[in-house]
Amino acid sequence: NRQLELWKNYDIKEVSYRISNVQRVSDKEAVADIVWNIQLYDHRTHDYTLWRQSIKVTLDKGSGGWKIRDSKEVAGG
Repeated sequence: NRQLELWKNYDIKEVSYRISNVQRVSDKEAVADIVWNIQLYDHRTHDYTLWRQSIKVTLDKGSGGWKIRDSKEVAGG
């Protein structure tokens, strides 16, 4: 797997996320933005880099509470 080979070159040093723009659409549906920040150490260059990904999530409320129904990456994260 090419992706696995790529990740062998990195160590994950720090992971954080921010949830924003939470909006309740109805009694049983909500949307929110999640931004992940992952600090990576590159073994080849011996340097750190920050990888950021923005995701828009749709949540549904069921008997067990709120669960993610759908997610999609936001371009330009």
